[in-house]
Amino acid sequence: MILRLASWNTWGVPTAPQASMRFHYQARCLRDRLPDLDVVVLQEVFQGRARTAFARMFRSQGWTVTTEPTSSLHHLLSSGLMVASRRPP
Repeated sequence: MILRLASWNTWGVPTAPQASMRFHYQARCLRDRLPDLDVVVLQEVFQGRARTAFARMFRSQGWTVTTEPTSSLHHLLSSGLMVASRRPP
């Protein structure tokens, strides 16, 4: 069995400079590639809006999504890690 994995450092999206355009580009690229992947690991998805948008995109395709616990200091204490998989881990 072959496992197809993609790992992407989103570079602080959407809090980084020009993040809105980059976020939409990243989401579109991921959505287009989902049929060819089994697991996607995203880093630096710090902001709640970005986590929610990415999670919604994955879940709309039937994927399982896992993120780190959130807190008011989330952006200071976490890697912003998100793992999405075609099948539950």
